[in-house]
Amino acid sequence: VLPDSIIAAGMGGSSLAPFLLQTRDPSLPLILHRDYGLPQLPATVLKKSVVIASSYSGNTEETLSAFAEAVEQKLPVICIATGGALLKQAEDHAVPFVRVPVTDIQPRSATGYMTRAFLKALHKEEELAAIEQAAGALDVDATEEEGKQLAGQLKGFFPLIYASRQNEAIAYNWKVRFNETGKVAAF
Repeated sequence: VLPDSIIAAGMGGSSLAPFLLQTRDPSLPLILHRDYGLPQLPATVLKKSVVIASSYSGNTEETLSAFAEAVEQKLPVICIATGGALLKQAEDHAVPFVRVPVTDIQPRSATGYMTRAFLKALHKEEELAAIEQAAGALDVDATEEEGKQLAGQLKGFFPLIYASRQNEAIAYNWKVRFNETGKVAAF
């Protein structure tokens, strides 16, 4: 049974997974929080919420701040990280956590790992199985040439990405990839 609200506290690439999950299933009571502390919500709402503190590195200042405030307010918390201070504090406070595999990729490229971790934290086993099956069906090599052609066409331009609200998370993901991976301004 899901709580009334799930506060997904994370920054940058660590906030992409809950944003995508919210887009996929708008009935999920997710509140995306990309800031210090916890969102300004009535105490009655906070008391019926669970906080998922998500930081790929485990050392994101804003996420650590959200975690500390949730612990101080005695709210239920789940942590998602590869390690760092967040998992250390989760262990110190006997808070459940999902450890994401340590890889050499950037956090924004770990969206698959982070999505799986969120699904695990939310006990969404059916969705977790579906995403794992879909991942096995992807053929990255087959689309690499098409990606290179698209990159060539976009060279020298500032991408402007339009999307419906339903696809907002996908458009945001593209924007982040252009900004952080391609070092290109995109909107």
